[in-house]
Amino acid sequence: MAEVMDERQASNAAQLIPQMACDSATALWATLAQAELRQGQSVNAEAVALAFAGLPPHLRRHLGPDLSGKFIDIGDSTTAQRIRSAMERAAPEHDPALELTKARLERAQGNTDRAGQTLDAILMQESEFLPEALLERAEAALLNGGAIAPDQITLLQSLAFEHQGTELGAKLLEAEVRAHAMAGDFAMAFSRLAEAKSDPLIPPERGDALA
Repeated sequence: MAEVMDERQASNAAQLIPQMACDSATALWATLAQAELRQGQSVNAEAVALAFAGLPPHLRRHLGPDLSGKFIDIGDSTTAQRIRSAMERAAPEHDPALELTKARLERAQGNTDRAGQTLDAILMQESEFLPEALLERAEAALLNGGAIAPDQITLLQSLAFEHQGTELGAKLLEAEVRAHAMAGDFAMAFSRLAEAKSDPLIPPERGDALA
């Protein structure tokens, strides 16, 4: 649980995969322990959603964005929306954790413009969710073939350095490489690509895909 709270995943996550199907709160913590969910895995989404709704508000806020994102990534927007609804109860207005979850759902539902506006609002708040919001903003732009604003590319580079040695830092670095390339700054893109390929948290296939 300590690793889940600090790192949003656990080092023994593979051992907990069978427990995601449990009919209890165990399913929630086993799911939270995973870096990502995979299509076809047996996950008791009902138990996960119910256990999450029973957490104290501060834990829902802390864990909700990543948890909902895992379900969005496997196409389960229904469970992601239930997680968002549980976060929304007793949440302060314009809470960045809730807004990040909202933006991910908007993008999953094809509302990319609205998602971009929501993410831009989060970026202006400079909250603890800034790195995740920036990564979402960059991914949304890159998926649509658009360029990323120069100030956001600079922020990507700064946050990638700040979070180096973590999975989040690796994802920020990958997004930065692609952002430089989309902006036509190939010299910087190739320079940062060399760093990405030497990052132990970026598998070779992901590094090759950036080239």
